[in-house]
Amino acid sequence: MNFKTILIIIFFSLTISFPAILYDSSLEIAKYKKTYKWIYPKLYYTVKKYSHKYNVNIEKILAVIQDESRGNQFAVSRSGAKGYMQIMDFHYKGNPKDLFDIDLNVQKGTMILKYCLNVKNNNFRDAVMCYNAGGNSIYFKRPDLYPEWAYLNRIDNNVKKTEKLKYLVVVR
Repeated sequence: MNFKTILIIIFFSLTISFPAILYDSSLEIAKYKKTYKWIYPKLYYTVKKYSHKYNVNIEKILAVIQDESRGNQFAVSRSGAKGYMQIMDFHYKGNPKDLFDIDLNVQKGTMILKYCLNVKNNNFRDAVMCYNAGGNSIYFKRPDLYPEWAYLNRIDNNVKKTEKLKYLVVVR
């Protein structure tokens, strides 16, 4: 047996015992970079953590972040919503400046999105309207008055784009 054959056997046996050797998690992020230029590892892994914790599709969370803040951690809206997921101060009892913390912002935002999904029977468009306008908004009684249809459509389009990427294999 030559040296090359021995190395192949060793590598093959290691990958059977430890399949993570073949997995490069940065490839996951590379898929999403096509739609979300602002994504970086710490944010991605935070989103992934809360996606699993609250059982909310990662593509939906990323689509909300895209439209709420364009990936700007320090975004502040005219109404005072803060951070990636544009969390209002009344959703948090601590110091409002804490809402710029990546972990806290994504956790609160994902928790609110999950609440909205539950209240709206997993209807994503209604859940996004709930996330944006509040669960008891007049817009649920009179959707024709809702001024943010473009917002819903943008989020829907981003979810569709990123769901297609789920099955994309990135090769370096």
